[in-house]
Amino acid sequence: MKLKILTANIALGLRNMDYLPSNVRGIATYHSWSSFLIPTIFPPLRGLWGGKPYSQKRINYLRKYENLDSTFNMIRKNNPDILILNEVVPEIHKSRLDKELKDMGFTTITYGLGGKYPDAHVSTLVATKEKAIVLQATMPQPPYPGCGGGIAGLRLESGVSIVGAHMALKGSVWREQLDAIIALLQTEKITGNQVIFAGDCNEKEGPIITRSNFSMLGLVSADMKKTSTCPTSLPHIFQRSLDHIFIPSEWEIEDFRTIAFGSDHLALLVSVEKV
Repeated sequence: MKLKILTANIALGLRNMDYLPSNVRGIATYHSWSSFLIPTIFPPLRGLWGGKPYSQKRINYLRKYENLDSTFNMIRKNNPDILILNEVVPEIHKSRLDKELKDMGFTTITYGLGGKYPDAHVSTLVATKEKAIVLQATMPQPPYPGCGGGIAGLRLESGVSIVGAHMALKGSVWREQLDAIIALLQTEKITGNQVIFAGDCNEKEGPIITRSNFSMLGLVSADMKKTSTCPTSLPHIFQRSLDHIFIPSEWEIEDFRTIAFGSDHLALLVSVEKV
């Protein structure tokens, strides 16, 4: 059985996030300039200046600069069977995402919400063209910027479970989230399912592997070259490998590629032969 798995950050669905001024302005306007700058200057204070929980200005900005066309075009062109999207904002994007993805053949779609901005959650979407049930996926997500953007999962009829997540920026929260992800994957393995994990880990593969039981779960990275994926708005020398797809080691990788589509992250696409 062949599968194509695609993971991407839509960068809040904003225009030209691969262009540095647009990238900085978009992220800062969404979170507020204070919550954008404080963690950079003095990380211990980030929880004290996290931005307002509700902001009509934020909603207006996201609606004004919304641009999902490049995301939909990229998905249609590559025609994945399994899709993981990060930085989705359901309050802005859900109705259009649901319609477009269902038109493309996705039958099951689930959203895992981040812990901040209840008026405009940063969220993770997992979708499949196969019949599936939604997993109860959770991880620690303190309610301020940089502490996670959602986790979601599906259990497919074919015996594969997919978990997608947008993890925190380093620190103890990141470690707790990784532990929660491993525990969920282990639970799915106990049911007899094979497991996949994909998303924006905000960390290179090395720390993920060394801190976890991914190898005990029989998972390997689909990206043998450890491609730098973010931020695309900076020269390549400043980019890092932050986005990953982990698949069962016995699966054969037929093709792996990265895709630029206007986000500040490259999308990852892997075609596999499922054993």
